[in-house]
Amino acid sequence: MKRRHGQTITWILFLVGASLFALLLYWAGPKNLAAHLKAAGPYLFLVVLFYGLAQMSYTQAWRVLLGEYRHKIPFWKLFGVYLAGDSINYLIPSGNLAGEPIKAQLLRHDLGVLRGLTSVTINKLSETVSMVIFLLVGVSWALWNLSFPTALRWATLFVLTGTTVAIALFFWRQRKGIFDPVFRFLAKLGVKGPRFESWHQAAKELDVQISAFHTMGGRGMGTSLFFNLLGWFGGVLEAYWLLRLLDLPASLSTAFIFESLALIVQNATFFIPGRLGGSDGGRVLIFTLLGFAATKGFSFSVMRRCRELFWVAVGLLFLLRLRPKTSTPTASNTP
Repeated sequence: MKRRHGQTITWILFLVGASLFALLLYWAGPKNLAAHLKAAGPYLFLVVLFYGLAQMSYTQAWRVLLGEYRHKIPFWKLFGVYLAGDSINYLIPSGNLAGEPIKAQLLRHDLGVLRGLTSVTINKLSETVSMVIFLLVGVSWALWNLSFPTALRWATLFVLTGTTVAIALFFWRQRKGIFDPVFRFLAKLGVKGPRFESWHQAAKELDVQISAFHTMGGRGMGTSLFFNLLGWFGGVLEAYWLLRLLDLPASLSTAFIFESLALIVQNATFFIPGRLGGSDGGRVLIFTLLGFAATKGFSFSVMRRCRELFWVAVGLLFLLRLRPKTSTPTASNTP
């Protein structure tokens, strides 16, 4: 019943988002959108392909955290696993968490289940910490250079502060144990049984591995943060080229401000599937703050969705290609 209720809410949110997107399209004008896309021409496809370099940078950020085990997995396979999980994160509203267990599942024959889950959990920390660093610099620069309405300024600061606090708590829980407390809470509620106990034991072992990584100094974390930051700045270059394709007088500084604020909007609209409508409306609003035509803001958003959907499709193809065969023996869970 709860699952059906959750699916109903998801569909409602999707329909609300789709309605908002349709309204934005009607307001901006399909002819204007078509003209902008035609003017961009084949260059838009080049920008879409370019973003693959940012995706590779995120993959390398994950790879360095695998330690000596990174040599067991070809880079292109890890790249495919990353895209597969990222596609699920895009499609399912979960705060970019739904695809992480799938990444571990796709690597279970290479790493084992526990080590795979350990790697994606630690990499998620690296990814989110690098995002906070990026946002702190970019949003501070935006607040300094742009004239924000008071309500919007406070809303931006609220989302940024909430994101920063959430990441700090995530890091603290990783060191103390993030999975075992969940199972202990469920046990207090009366959940029990052989399978539950087996999962609980696995959760304890997972927490031990994650805690050991931090206790031993977090080897590779600095390098991982660097590659993740490169990925975020890949989004800045993409924004710059898209702005230029729309014939707007944009600089890298402007693109950095835009990307930072757009990332705030994405975090605030995570509960909508694909962030449909919500992120599009946010990008239109950011365009007005930058002094650009709002209708071009919608065209920019559609161009970016072309990139997002392209790489989601690639990720889903990898998911179909890499999914474990049921006839294949399951790898050991031991680290």
